[in-house]
Amino acid sequence: MSPKSLIGLLFFLCFSLITTAQTDFVLSLTMPETDDAIYDAHELPDGSFLFAGSTTDNSGKEKPIMIKTDNNGNIQFIRQYDCIGAFKLLIENNGKLYIIGNSNGVQKINSNRIFISELNNDCDTVALTSYLLPDSLELNRIKCIVNTSGDFVCSGFFLNKGSDFDYHMYYMYILKMSHDLQKMQFKLFNNVLFCWDMIESAQHDGYYAFIMCFDDLQLVSFINDNISNGLINDNFMLYMDTAFNINWSYHFPNNSLRNTTTVKWVSDITLVYVCEEFILDDSDRGIGALMFSPQDTTIIKSSYIGVPDTASFPAFRESVVTDNSNNIFIGGMKNIEICNPFWSTNKDWFCLSKFDKQMNPIWTKYYGGDAYYNLWTIKETQDGGCLMLGTRYDYLTQNYERDIYIVRVDENGLITSTNEMPPLTVSEAIVYPNPGSTQLTIETALKDLQFELYNTNGQTVVSQPVNNGTTTVNTSALPAGVYLYRFMNKDKMVESGKWVKE
Repeated sequence: MSPKSLIGLLFFLCFSLITTAQTDFVLSLTMPETDDAIYDAHELPDGSFLFAGSTTDNSGKEKPIMIKTDNNGNIQFIRQYDCIGAFKLLIENNGKLYIIGNSNGVQKINSNRIFISELNNDCDTVALTSYLLPDSLELNRIKCIVNTSGDFVCSGFFLNKGSDFDYHMYYMYILKMSHDLQKMQFKLFNNVLFCWDMIESAQHDGYYAFIMCFDDLQLVSFINDNISNGLINDNFMLYMDTAFNINWSYHFPNNSLRNTTTVKWVSDITLVYVCEEFILDDSDRGIGALMFSPQDTTIIKSSYIGVPDTASFPAFRESVVTDNSNNIFIGGMKNIEICNPFWSTNKDWFCLSKFDKQMNPIWTKYYGGDAYYNLWTIKETQDGGCLMLGTRYDYLTQNYERDIYIVRVDENGLITSTNEMPPLTVSEAIVYPNPGSTQLTIETALKDLQFELYNTNGQTVVSQPVNNGTTTVNTSALPAGVYLYRFMNKDKMVESGKWVKE
Protein backbone atom coordinates (compact mmCIF):
# COMPACT_ATOMS: atom_id res chain seq x y z
CA MET A 1 0.00 0.00 0.00
CA SER A 2 1.63 3.27 -1.05
CA PRO A 3 1.31 6.50 0.92
CA LYS A 4 -0.31 8.14 -2.10
CA SER A 5 -3.09 5.58 -2.23
CA LEU A 6 -3.57 5.84 1.52
CA ILE A 7 -4.24 9.57 1.67
CA GLY A 8 -7.55 11.16 0.79
CA LEU A 9 -9.40 14.25 1.87
CA LEU A 10 -12.75 13.93 3.62
CA PHE A 11 -14.98 16.87 2.77
CA PHE A 12 -16.94 18.52 5.56
CA LEU A 13 -20.28 16.85 6.03
CA CYS A 14 -21.67 18.40 9.17
CA PHE A 15 -20.09 19.56 12.39
CA SER A 16 -20.85 21.67 15.38
CA LEU A 17 -18.21 23.43 17.45
CA ILE A 18 -18.11 25.36 20.70
CA THR A 19 -15.11 27.62 21.10
CA THR A 20 -13.94 31.00 22.35
CA ALA A 21 -10.64 32.76 22.73
CA GLN A 22 -10.07 30.52 25.76
CA THR A 23 -7.99 27.45 25.05
CA ASP A 24 -10.56 25.09 26.54
CA PHE A 25 -13.18 23.84 24.11
CA VAL A 26 -15.79 21.26 23.22
CA LEU A 27 -15.73 19.75 19.72
CA SER A 28 -18.75 17.75 18.59
CA LEU A 29 -18.23 16.29 15.13
CA THR A 30 -21.20 14.71 13.33
CA MET A 31 -20.75 12.90 10.04
CA PRO A 32 -24.11 11.58 8.75
CA GLU A 33 -24.67 7.84 8.34
CA THR A 34 -21.32 6.85 9.84
CA ASP A 35 -20.27 5.58 13.24
CA ASP A 36 -17.18 7.50 14.30
CA ALA A 37 -14.55 7.14 17.01
CA ILE A 38 -11.46 9.00 18.19
CA TYR A 39 -8.61 7.18 19.94
CA ASP A 40 -5.56 9.41 20.35
CA ALA A 41 -4.31 12.98 20.13
CA HIS A 42 -1.03 14.84 19.91
CA GLU A 43 -0.37 18.49 20.66
CA LEU A 44 1.96 20.07 18.10
CA PRO A 45 4.58 22.69 19.10
CA ASP A 46 2.35 25.57 17.94
CA GLY A 47 -0.49 24.41 20.22
CA SER A 48 -2.59 22.84 17.47
CA PHE A 49 -3.81 19.25 17.76
CA LEU A 50 -3.87 16.11 15.65
CA PHE A 51 -6.51 13.47 16.38
CA ALA A 52 -6.47 9.84 15.21
CA GLY A 53 -9.55 7.65 14.85
CA SER A 54 -11.86 5.88 12.45
CA THR A 55 -15.20 6.14 10.66
CA THR A 56 -17.46 3.20 9.84
CA ASP A 57 -20.13 3.32 7.12
CA ASN A 58 -23.43 1.45 6.99
CA SER A 59 -21.81 -1.54 5.29
CA GLY A 60 -19.50 -2.03 8.26
CA LYS A 61 -16.31 -0.84 6.54
CA GLU A 62 -14.04 0.99 8.97
CA LYS A 63 -11.61 3.56 7.60
CA PRO A 64 -8.91 5.62 9.34
CA ILE A 65 -9.41 9.34 9.82
CA MET A 66 -7.15 12.16 10.97
CA ILE A 67 -8.41 15.51 12.24
CA LYS A 68 -6.39 18.66 12.83
CA THR A 69 -7.60 21.64 14.89
CA ASP A 70 -6.02 24.82 16.12
CA ASN A 71 -5.54 25.34 19.86
CA ASN A 72 -9.13 26.58 20.18
CA GLY A 73 -10.66 23.50 18.55
CA ASN A 74 -11.36 25.08 15.15
CA ILE A 75 -11.10 22.35 12.50
CA GLN A 76 -8.30 22.84 9.98
CA PHE A 77 -8.81 19.56 8.09
CA ILE A 78 -10.42 16.14 8.24
CA ARG A 79 -8.84 13.35 6.19
CA GLN A 80 -10.19 9.93 5.42
CA TYR A 81 -7.77 7.24 4.24
CA ASP A 82 -8.42 4.73 1.51
CA CYS A 83 -7.87 1.51 3.41
CA ILE A 84 -9.89 -0.68 5.74
CA GLY A 85 -8.84 -0.16 9.35
CA ALA A 86 -8.29 2.51 11.98
CA PHE A 87 -5.69 4.93 13.30
CA LYS A 88 -5.06 4.13 16.96
CA LEU A 89 -1.92 5.99 18.12
CA LEU A 90 0.13 9.13 17.56
CA ILE A 91 3.71 8.63 18.80
CA GLU A 92 6.59 11.12 18.91
CA ASN A 93 10.08 9.65 18.50
CA ASN A 94 13.32 11.63 18.17
CA GLY A 95 11.55 14.79 17.03
CA LYS A 96 9.40 13.01 14.44
CA LEU A 97 5.71 12.18 14.66
CA TYR A 98 4.36 8.76 13.70
CA ILE A 99 0.89 7.34 13.32
CA ILE A 100 0.10 3.70 14.12
CA GLY A 101 -2.98 1.68 13.29
CA ASN A 102 -4.36 -1.57 11.97
CA SER A 103 -5.55 -2.37 8.50
CA ASN A 104 -7.14 -5.21 6.55
CA GLY A 105 -5.42 -3.85 3.47
CA VAL A 106 -6.69 -2.69 0.10
CA GLN A 107 -5.43 -5.34 -2.29
CA LYS A 108 -5.73 -8.34 0.02
CA ILE A 109 -9.05 -8.12 1.81
CA ASN A 110 -8.33 -10.88 4.33
CA SER A 111 -4.96 -9.56 5.39
CA ASN A 112 -4.50 -8.21 8.91
CA ARG A 113 -1.72 -5.71 9.47
CA ILE A 114 -0.26 -3.32 11.99
CA PHE A 115 1.04 -0.28 10.13
CA ILE A 116 3.17 2.71 11.12
CA SER A 117 4.03 5.80 9.15
CA GLU A 118 6.02 8.96 9.73
CA LEU A 119 4.08 12.18 9.30
CA ASN A 120 5.67 15.12 7.49
CA ASN A 121 5.14 18.80 8.25
CA ASP A 122 1.89 18.77 6.29
CA CYS A 123 0.68 15.79 8.36
CA ASP A 124 0.86 13.52 5.30
CA THR A 125 1.98 9.92 5.71
CA VAL A 126 5.43 9.04 4.37
CA ALA A 127 7.44 5.81 4.33
CA LEU A 128 4.52 3.60 5.32
CA THR A 129 5.63 0.33 6.94
CA SER A 130 3.38 -2.57 7.89
CA TYR A 131 3.65 -5.98 9.52
CA LEU A 132 1.45 -8.82 8.28
CA LEU A 133 -0.08 -10.78 11.16
CA PRO A 134 -0.86 -14.51 11.17
CA ASP A 135 -4.18 -15.34 9.47
CA SER A 136 -5.43 -17.19 12.55
CA LEU A 137 -5.28 -14.05 14.73
CA GLU A 138 -7.60 -11.07 14.90
CA LEU A 139 -6.12 -7.90 16.36
CA ASN A 140 -7.99 -6.47 19.34
CA ARG A 141 -5.67 -3.97 21.03
CA ILE A 142 -2.62 -1.87 20.14
CA LYS A 143 -0.57 0.16 22.58
CA CYS A 144 2.92 1.45 21.94
CA ILE A 145 5.86 2.92 23.81
CA VAL A 146 9.24 4.20 22.62
CA ASN A 147 12.06 2.60 24.59
CA THR A 148 15.38 4.14 25.58
CA SER A 149 16.99 2.96 22.32
CA GLY A 150 14.32 4.70 20.26
CA ASP A 151 12.61 1.46 19.23
CA PHE A 152 8.83 1.23 18.95
CA VAL A 153 7.45 -1.50 21.20
CA CYS A 154 3.82 -2.34 20.42
CA SER A 155 1.83 -4.63 22.68
CA GLY A 156 -1.72 -5.82 23.16
CA PHE A 157 -3.69 -8.96 22.47
CA PHE A 158 -5.20 -10.99 19.67
CA LEU A 159 -8.34 -13.03 19.42
CA ASN A 160 -7.46 -16.57 18.39
CA LYS A 161 -10.01 -17.30 15.67
CA GLY A 162 -9.45 -21.02 16.01
CA SER A 163 -10.27 -21.25 19.70
CA ASP A 164 -12.53 -24.16 20.65
CA PHE A 165 -13.65 -22.49 23.86
CA ASP A 166 -16.86 -20.52 24.24
CA TYR A 167 -14.72 -17.75 25.65
CA HIS A 168 -12.12 -16.99 23.00
CA MET A 169 -8.49 -16.79 24.02
CA TYR A 170 -7.02 -13.30 23.83
CA TYR A 171 -3.30 -13.94 23.51
CA MET A 172 -0.65 -11.36 24.31
CA TYR A 173 1.72 -10.19 21.57
CA ILE A 174 4.70 -7.85 21.29
CA LEU A 175 5.86 -6.23 18.05
CA LYS A 176 9.18 -4.39 18.29
CA MET A 177 10.22 -2.11 15.43
CA SER A 178 13.59 -0.40 15.16
CA HIS A 179 13.65 3.40 15.14
CA ASP A 180 14.25 3.39 11.36
CA LEU A 181 11.47 0.80 10.88
CA GLN A 182 13.87 -1.53 9.07
CA LYS A 183 13.88 -4.35 11.64
CA MET A 184 10.90 -6.03 13.25
CA GLN A 185 10.56 -8.65 15.96
CA PHE A 186 7.20 -10.30 16.63
CA LYS A 187 6.46 -12.52 19.62
CA LEU A 188 3.18 -14.24 20.44
CA PHE A 189 2.56 -15.52 23.98
CA ASN A 190 0.09 -18.40 23.73
CA ASN A 191 0.28 -18.89 27.51
CA VAL A 192 -0.59 -15.28 28.43
CA LEU A 193 -4.04 -13.73 28.28
CA PHE A 194 -4.84 -10.05 27.78
CA CYS A 195 -1.86 -7.69 27.79
CA TRP A 196 -3.55 -4.43 28.78
CA ASP A 197 -0.48 -2.22 29.01
CA MET A 198 3.30 -2.39 29.07
CA ILE A 199 6.04 0.01 30.19
CA GLU A 200 9.82 -0.01 30.16
CA SER A 201 11.47 -0.47 33.54
CA ALA A 202 12.93 2.61 35.21
CA GLN A 203 16.41 1.05 34.86
CA HIS A 204 15.79 0.41 31.12
CA ASP A 205 16.80 -3.23 31.52
CA GLY A 206 13.43 -4.79 30.77
CA TYR A 207 9.67 -4.30 30.69
CA TYR A 208 6.64 -4.67 32.93
CA ALA A 209 3.55 -6.13 31.25
CA PHE A 210 0.14 -5.96 32.91
CA ILE A 211 -1.97 -8.97 32.01
CA MET A 212 -4.87 -11.12 33.19
CA CYS A 213 -3.35 -14.59 33.67
CA PHE A 214 -0.60 -16.81 32.32
CA ASP A 215 0.94 -20.33 32.11
CA ASP A 216 -0.84 -23.30 30.64
CA LEU A 217 -2.12 -24.81 33.89
CA GLN A 218 -3.54 -21.52 34.99
CA LEU A 219 -5.26 -20.98 31.64
CA VAL A 220 -7.00 -24.33 31.92
CA SER A 221 -8.03 -23.56 35.50
CA PHE A 222 -9.15 -20.09 34.49
CA ILE A 223 -11.35 -21.41 31.71
CA ASN A 224 -12.88 -24.19 33.81
CA ASP A 225 -13.60 -21.90 36.75
CA ASN A 226 -14.69 -18.74 35.04
CA ILE A 227 -16.24 -19.36 31.63
CA SER A 228 -19.52 -20.63 33.05
CA ASN A 229 -20.10 -17.66 35.31
CA GLY A 230 -18.32 -14.94 33.34
CA LEU A 231 -15.90 -13.99 36.13
CA ILE A 232 -12.49 -12.64 35.17
CA ASN A 233 -10.90 -11.46 38.37
CA ASP A 234 -7.13 -11.86 38.22
CA ASN A 235 -4.56 -9.21 37.37
CA PHE A 236 -0.84 -9.97 37.07
CA MET A 237 2.33 -8.09 36.34
CA LEU A 238 5.08 -9.82 34.34
CA TYR A 239 8.69 -8.71 34.37
CA MET A 240 10.43 -9.39 31.06
CA ASP A 241 14.02 -8.84 29.98
CA THR A 242 14.92 -6.84 26.87
CA ALA A 243 14.37 -9.96 24.71
CA PHE A 244 10.85 -10.29 26.19
CA ASN A 245 11.60 -13.43 28.17
CA ILE A 246 9.44 -13.64 31.29
CA ASN A 247 11.66 -13.61 34.40
CA TRP A 248 9.06 -13.40 37.15
CA SER A 249 5.45 -12.51 37.83
CA TYR A 250 3.39 -10.79 40.50
CA HIS A 251 -0.26 -11.48 41.29
CA PHE A 252 -2.16 -8.43 42.52
CA PRO A 253 -3.79 -9.54 45.79
CA ASN A 254 -7.13 -7.80 45.24
CA ASN A 255 -9.15 -10.24 43.13
CA SER A 256 -11.72 -7.56 42.33
CA LEU A 257 -9.22 -5.73 40.07
CA ARG A 258 -9.43 -6.43 36.35
CA ASN A 259 -9.27 -4.86 32.89
CA THR A 260 -6.20 -2.69 33.45
CA THR A 261 -6.38 0.29 31.11
CA THR A 262 -3.29 2.40 31.80
CA VAL A 263 -0.02 2.24 33.71
CA LYS A 264 2.31 5.26 33.89
CA TRP A 265 5.38 6.25 35.84
CA VAL A 266 4.87 8.89 38.51
CA SER A 267 8.48 8.90 39.73
CA ASP A 268 11.63 6.83 39.21
CA ILE A 269 10.32 4.15 41.56
CA THR A 270 6.53 4.40 41.56
CA LEU A 271 3.80 4.12 38.97
CA VAL A 272 0.07 4.69 38.89
CA TYR A 273 -2.00 1.70 37.85
CA VAL A 274 -5.66 2.16 36.84
CA CYS A 275 -8.16 -0.60 36.19
CA GLU A 276 -11.76 -1.60 36.64
CA GLU A 277 -12.72 -2.54 40.19
CA PHE A 278 -15.45 -5.15 40.20
CA ILE A 279 -17.35 -5.58 43.47
CA LEU A 280 -20.49 -7.70 43.12
CA ASP A 281 -22.23 -7.46 39.77
CA ASP A 282 -22.68 -5.25 36.70
CA SER A 283 -24.36 -2.55 38.80
CA ASP A 284 -21.43 -2.35 41.21
CA ARG A 285 -18.34 -1.24 39.30
CA GLY A 286 -15.76 1.43 40.01
CA ILE A 287 -12.38 2.73 38.91
CA GLY A 288 -9.48 1.34 40.92
CA ALA A 289 -6.25 3.35 41.12
CA LEU A 290 -3.06 2.15 42.79
CA MET A 291 0.20 3.87 43.59
CA PHE A 292 2.57 0.96 43.12
CA SER A 293 6.29 0.17 43.33
CA PRO A 294 7.01 -2.57 40.76
CA GLN A 295 10.54 -3.34 41.96
CA ASP A 296 9.46 -4.54 45.40
CA THR A 297 5.79 -5.12 44.41
CA THR A 298 4.49 -2.78 47.10
CA ILE A 299 1.08 -1.11 46.91
CA ILE A 300 1.77 2.30 48.42
CA LYS A 301 -1.74 3.69 48.23
CA SER A 302 -5.04 2.77 46.63
CA SER A 303 -8.10 4.78 45.70
CA TYR A 304 -11.58 3.78 44.56
CA ILE A 305 -13.31 6.23 42.23
CA GLY A 306 -17.00 5.51 42.42
CA VAL A 307 -19.53 4.49 45.03
CA PRO A 308 -21.22 1.16 45.87
CA ASP A 309 -24.22 0.05 43.82
CA THR A 310 -23.29 2.26 40.87
CA ALA A 311 -21.37 1.66 37.67
CA SER A 312 -18.20 3.55 36.75
CA PHE A 313 -15.52 2.45 34.31
CA PRO A 314 -12.09 3.82 33.34
CA ALA A 315 -11.50 5.25 29.88
CA PHE A 316 -11.24 2.34 27.46
CA ARG A 317 -7.72 3.01 26.08
CA GLU A 318 -5.81 5.62 28.11
CA SER A 319 -7.20 6.63 31.48
CA VAL A 320 -4.26 8.38 33.20
CA VAL A 321 -2.36 11.61 32.68
CA THR A 322 0.74 12.28 34.79
CA ASP A 323 2.12 15.69 33.86
CA ASN A 324 5.23 17.55 34.95
CA SER A 325 3.42 19.37 37.74
CA ASN A 326 2.03 17.83 40.90
CA ASN A 327 -1.02 16.44 39.11
CA ILE A 328 -2.52 13.08 38.19
CA PHE A 329 -5.71 13.05 36.10
CA ILE A 330 -7.80 9.87 35.91
CA GLY A 331 -10.63 9.69 33.39
CA GLY A 332 -13.61 7.39 33.09
CA MET A 333 -17.37 7.11 32.67
CA LYS A 334 -20.18 7.36 35.21
CA ASN A 335 -23.44 5.39 34.85
CA ILE A 336 -22.08 3.32 31.95
CA GLU A 337 -24.10 0.26 31.01
CA ILE A 338 -21.59 -2.58 31.37
CA CYS A 339 -23.55 -5.16 29.36
CA ASN A 340 -24.18 -2.75 26.49
CA PRO A 341 -21.27 -0.31 26.68
CA PHE A 342 -21.63 1.38 23.27
CA TRP A 343 -25.35 1.62 22.42
CA SER A 344 -27.10 2.21 25.69
CA THR A 345 -30.28 4.20 26.28
CA ASN A 346 -28.68 5.40 29.53
CA LYS A 347 -27.61 8.96 30.09
CA ASP A 348 -24.10 9.01 31.46
CA TRP A 349 -21.08 11.26 31.96
CA PHE A 350 -17.41 11.58 31.28
CA CYS A 351 -15.86 11.78 34.73
CA LEU A 352 -12.47 13.30 35.48
CA SER A 353 -10.68 13.14 38.83
CA LYS A 354 -7.61 15.07 39.86
CA PHE A 355 -5.10 13.76 42.43
CA ASP A 356 -1.78 15.01 43.69
CA LYS A 357 1.35 12.88 43.23
CA GLN A 358 0.69 11.17 46.57
CA MET A 359 -2.72 10.02 45.28
CA ASN A 360 -4.67 12.38 47.51
CA PRO A 361 -7.96 13.36 45.79
CA ILE A 362 -8.44 17.02 44.86
CA TRP A 363 -11.70 17.01 42.88
CA THR A 364 -14.01 14.96 40.64
CA LYS A 365 -16.12 16.50 37.89
CA TYR A 366 -18.79 15.07 35.58
CA TYR A 367 -19.35 16.14 31.96
CA GLY A 368 -22.55 15.46 30.03
CA GLY A 369 -25.58 13.67 31.43
CA ASP A 370 -27.75 14.49 28.40
CA ALA A 371 -26.82 11.48 26.21
CA TYR A 372 -24.65 8.35 26.30
CA TYR A 373 -20.92 9.11 26.38
CA ASN A 374 -17.94 6.78 25.90
CA LEU A 375 -14.52 8.02 26.98
CA TRP A 376 -11.64 6.38 25.15
CA THR A 377 -8.56 8.43 26.01
CA ILE A 378 -7.36 11.33 28.12
CA LYS A 379 -4.22 13.22 27.07
CA GLU A 380 -2.14 15.91 28.74
CA THR A 381 -1.92 19.41 27.28
CA GLN A 382 0.96 21.85 27.49
CA ASP A 383 -0.93 24.23 29.77
CA GLY A 384 -1.43 21.66 32.55
CA GLY A 385 -4.96 20.64 31.58
CA CYS A 386 -6.08 17.66 29.56
CA LEU A 387 -8.13 16.44 26.62
CA MET A 388 -10.97 13.93 26.89
CA LEU A 389 -11.48 12.00 23.65
CA GLY A 390 -14.66 10.01 23.20
CA THR A 391 -18.03 9.63 21.56
CA ARG A 392 -21.60 10.76 22.14
CA TYR A 393 -24.68 8.67 21.26
CA ASP A 394 -28.33 9.67 21.48
CA TYR A 395 -30.59 6.69 20.76
CA LEU A 396 -33.58 9.01 20.24
CA THR A 397 -31.98 10.71 17.22
CA GLN A 398 -29.28 8.28 16.03
CA ASN A 399 -29.43 4.77 14.59
CA TYR A 400 -26.27 3.13 15.94
CA GLU A 401 -24.15 6.08 14.87
CA ARG A 402 -21.85 7.75 17.39
CA ASP A 403 -20.45 11.27 17.09
CA ILE A 404 -16.87 12.18 17.92
CA TYR A 405 -16.79 14.21 21.11
CA ILE A 406 -13.65 16.00 22.31
CA VAL A 407 -13.43 18.12 25.45
CA ARG A 408 -10.44 20.21 26.46
CA VAL A 409 -10.36 21.40 30.08
CA ASP A 410 -7.95 23.51 32.09
CA GLU A 411 -6.05 22.31 35.17
CA ASN A 412 -9.18 22.88 37.28
CA GLY A 413 -11.35 20.78 34.97
CA LEU A 414 -13.25 23.84 33.75
CA ILE A 415 -14.77 24.75 30.39
CA THR A 416 -15.58 28.44 30.00
CA SER A 417 -16.38 28.55 26.29
CA THR A 418 -19.96 29.49 25.34
CA ASN A 419 -21.88 30.61 22.24
CA GLU A 420 -25.22 29.93 20.56
CA MET A 421 -24.94 26.17 21.19
CA PRO A 422 -25.94 24.86 24.63
CA PRO A 423 -22.65 24.34 26.51
CA LEU A 424 -21.65 20.95 27.85
CA THR A 425 -22.87 20.58 31.42
CA VAL A 426 -20.03 20.27 33.94
CA SER A 427 -21.11 19.15 37.40
CA GLU A 428 -19.61 18.32 40.76
CA ALA A 429 -22.87 16.73 41.96
CA ILE A 430 -25.07 14.60 39.69
CA VAL A 431 -28.56 13.10 39.89
CA TYR A 432 -29.54 9.86 38.13
CA PRO A 433 -31.36 8.01 36.67
CA ASN A 434 -33.02 10.85 34.83
CA PRO A 435 -35.85 10.21 34.00
CA GLY A 436 -36.38 8.14 37.10
CA SER A 437 -39.15 6.50 39.07
CA THR A 438 -39.22 5.31 42.68
CA GLN A 439 -35.81 6.67 43.69
CA LEU A 440 -33.00 8.89 42.56
CA THR A 441 -29.28 8.64 43.34
CA ILE A 442 -27.00 11.57 44.10
CA GLU A 443 -23.24 11.33 43.67
CA THR A 444 -20.67 13.96 44.57
CA ALA A 445 -17.13 14.35 45.85
CA LEU A 446 -18.14 17.51 47.73
CA LYS A 447 -18.99 17.79 51.42
CA ASP A 448 -21.69 19.57 53.43
CA LEU A 449 -24.29 20.01 50.70
CA GLN A 450 -28.05 20.31 51.02
CA PHE A 451 -30.12 18.70 48.26
CA GLU A 452 -33.47 20.36 47.52
CA LEU A 453 -36.12 19.11 45.09
CA TYR A 454 -39.02 21.36 44.00
CA ASN A 455 -42.18 20.80 42.02
CA THR A 456 -43.28 23.20 39.28
CA ASN A 457 -45.27 25.23 41.84
CA GLY A 458 -42.06 26.00 43.70
CA GLN A 459 -42.92 23.77 46.66
CA THR A 460 -40.08 21.86 48.34
CA VAL A 461 -40.80 18.12 48.13
CA VAL A 462 -37.40 16.83 49.27
CA SER A 463 -34.71 18.46 51.40
CA GLN A 464 -31.86 16.45 52.88
CA PRO A 465 -28.12 16.73 53.55
CA VAL A 466 -25.63 15.20 51.13
CA ASN A 467 -21.97 14.43 51.75
CA ASN A 468 -19.01 13.00 49.87
CA GLY A 469 -20.20 9.77 48.24
CA THR A 470 -23.66 8.60 47.23
CA THR A 471 -27.11 9.28 48.61
CA THR A 472 -30.38 7.59 47.64
CA VAL A 473 -33.64 9.55 47.80
CA ASN A 474 -36.99 7.75 47.93
CA THR A 475 -39.33 9.39 45.39
CA SER A 476 -42.04 6.71 45.23
CA ALA A 477 -44.64 9.03 46.81
CA LEU A 478 -44.10 11.85 44.31
CA PRO A 479 -46.49 12.19 41.35
CA ALA A 480 -45.06 11.88 37.84
CA GLY A 481 -43.85 15.12 36.36
CA VAL A 482 -40.96 17.57 36.06
CA TYR A 483 -39.03 18.68 39.14
CA LEU A 484 -36.23 21.17 39.69
CA TYR A 485 -33.32 20.49 42.02
CA ARG A 486 -30.41 22.38 43.48
CA PHE A 487 -27.44 21.70 45.73
CA MET A 488 -26.68 24.34 48.35
CA ASN A 489 -23.53 24.89 50.37
CA LYS A 490 -24.75 27.26 53.10
CA ASP A 491 -26.10 30.20 51.09
CA LYS A 492 -24.28 29.35 47.85
CA MET A 493 -25.88 27.27 45.08
CA VAL A 494 -23.36 24.70 43.82
CA GLU A 495 -25.41 22.86 41.17
CA SER A 496 -28.95 22.92 39.78
CA GLY A 497 -30.95 21.07 37.18
CA LYS A 498 -34.15 19.32 36.14
CA TRP A 499 -35.26 15.83 37.12
CA VAL A 500 -38.18 13.95 35.52
CA LYS A 501 -40.25 11.29 37.25
CA GLU A 502 -41.94 8.86 34.88
